[in-house]
Amino acid sequence: MNNDDKQVVKPNILEIAWDERYVLFKRSDGTEEEIGVLDTKTKVIKSLSYSSDNLQKMKSDFGIAQDIALKSVTGLWPDATKMR
Repeated sequence: MNNDDKQVVKPNILEIAWDERYVLFKRSDGTEEEIGVLDTKTKVIKSLSYSSDNLQKMKSDFGIAQDIALKSVTGLWPDATKMR
């Protein structure tokens, strides 16, 4: 994800979910996975090492509904692999 040509979220996003305000993502750098939230209103990004506990913490901290589930990027956009 980029903002004004500056990278704000590193590539290799594996899963994503969103609501009216937040984008929740899971990414991997090949050795470690992280979970993150982008607040589209304040432009704040927070990320933690991925675990189910940290996922629930992020949802709770940002007030994201617990029923919002991460979905595979390639499941949502099958042609996304061609963009790499």
